[in-house]
Amino acid sequence: MWKKICTTVLLMFLISIAVSAFPVEPVESVKEMQVEQTGAASLSAVAEDFAWSLDENGVLTISGHGDMPYESTNGCYYESWGNHYDMRSNIVPWSFLSQKIIYVIIKEGITSIAPEAFFDCAALIDITIPNSVTTIGARAFSCCSNLKKIVLPDGLSTIGDSAFFDCTELTEISIPDSITNI
Repeated sequence: MWKKICTTVLLMFLISIAVSAFPVEPVESVKEMQVEQTGAASLSAVAEDFAWSLDENGVLTISGHGDMPYESTNGCYYESWGNHYDMRSNIVPWSFLSQKIIYVIIKEGITSIAPEAFFDCAALIDITIPNSVTTIGARAFSCCSNLKKIVLPDGLSTIGDSAFFDCTELTEISIPDSITNI
């Protein structure tokens, strides 16, 4: 009996040490965001000149002006999804909802897609990217296993490393002449 209790206490201690070794702060520009649950699966948040919402149909809408905010974690952020874990170098405000995102609409005014912005959005099948986007960050769409095609906007100049890595169903991508760095 004492052996089981000691083992359990030791295990809990080791887990608490492991969890505390990987602190994650929220995105600097979104620390003041108020996340509001408006329905069973509908969430939204607003920060200075940036907003996002995810409705009950899996549609993520992103609006604002400037770069998409994100937080660098230096590879120390882990997510648990059922039976597997994802290690991320960057997180965006909707990272914890990645498995629920089916469609993404980025509104005119956003100028960059953050690194790993849609990492492991396995259910993602379609994205609308406006002409205001000039940069797609590294691994932005990595592991989007249901994304079949993507139309990149005119004016896009940079596509980051491994932006479409492991998009196993991606069969069609249009790359505009404005690309200067891949």
